Amino acid sequence: ILNTLPIQSLLTFESYDGYPSFSVFLHSSQPYAANFIPQGQYRLVLQSGSLYHRGCNQFLFNQTSKVVMEDVQFTSAERSLTLAQ
Repeated sequence: ILNTLPIQSLLTFESYDGYPSFSVFLHSSQPYAANFIPQGQYRLVLQSGSLYHRGCNQFLFNQTSKVVMEDVQFTSAERSLTLAQ
């Protein structure tokens, strides 16, 4: 996954197969290598425009979510994804 966006982002994988959702934090303009994404169908949702809240010790995203891709199938093969504006 290559985040070419100038801000940090959170990419969430929402399973169509009933598996729990999981998220990947992406630093701005940085690549991220995922060791394992469970095989299945996913919707990819991107949140960006984050602010770090020290009291909560977490990132709070101040912009709305954006569905990047619907019905994406992951298999054991390698795939690449580039996030751009």
